[in-house]
Amino acid sequence: MAYRFAMACALLVSAFLMAPPASAQGQLAVARKFYQEGLRAEKAEQWEKAAEKYQRALDIKETPQLWLRVGICFEELGRLTSALNAYERGAEQAELDGKAQVVKVLTDKLEGLRPKVPTLTLQVAEPPEGLRITIDGRDVAVSTLGTKLPIDPGEHVIEATAPGYSTVTESAVIETGDEELTLVLAIDPDAREVSATEVPDDPPSAVLWPGALVTGVGVAGLVVGGVLLGVAQGQEGDVDDRCGGPERLSCPQSQRDDIEATLANAERLRIGGFVSLGVGGAAAVTGVVLLLMAPEPARDAILVPTWGPGYGGITARGSF
Repeated sequence: MAYRFAMACALLVSAFLMAPPASAQGQLAVARKFYQEGLRAEKAEQWEKAAEKYQRALDIKETPQLWLRVGICFEELGRLTSALNAYERGAEQAELDGKAQVVKVLTDKLEGLRPKVPTLTLQVAEPPEGLRITIDGRDVAVSTLGTKLPIDPGEHVIEATAPGYSTVTESAVIETGDEELTLVLAIDPDAREVSATEVPDDPPSAVLWPGALVTGVGVAGLVVGGVLLGVAQGQEGDVDDRCGGPERLSCPQSQRDDIEATLANAERLRIGGFVSLGVGGAAAVTGVVLLLMAPEPARDAILVPTWGPGYGGITARGSF
């Protein structure tokens, strides 16, 4: 009994693992739906709609039969290069799937289509560095210059650009056979090359603000340091009052713990104050140096750090 129960469980698990997930089954059903819609559109010679339905099915599951249907639609639409690509993709897929009959059908399609696909050979006289070529807005690899590129029949716009050169735009009507087009780029007289050593002039604010910012940070550090030292001194003065003077010879025993805690806190504040003063002073000096080293246009207005008991800031001096 136990053995048969175990076998039954094993068979159920195997069936579960071998069955496609429900989500996959649902996607295949959607793909079949798109395929049927594509067939109906194809019979009605609605080639654009049929191609769109077949491609949506391809997005879910790629099959050589779907590539064949897509290629037929593109061929009817005159998009011969797209049809060529579809047939090639389908033939590759059929080879992988071992479908010899489908391979033959797609191979026949390719052999019949290739002679109909016109080609365009692009040449650029003395190709400059940074050359970019587009056909109908799509980039063409510069490495393909001088080679025959399959192209759909009809009018096409070819554009070539490069830094320092005027843009060249050519229109070409491609019908059949092989076409060749040579593009000549001319140097743009209005283009100005920026040398590696040339540095564009910065506006005064661009060169002034780094120094002003560092100076402001330094001033803030000095102010904070002074405040911390003042608080520490005030706490120590309070302890002196309770202990009979700076010598602290008569500290009340009942307040011993509170006094020790106050002195420890004052020491921490003093250390923090000295650190803040050191960092702030260094930043303030650095900021002043940056301001003094600013280019001449930035010196019309010089920011000078100012601080004193209980205040700190930056004063602008000069002409504006």
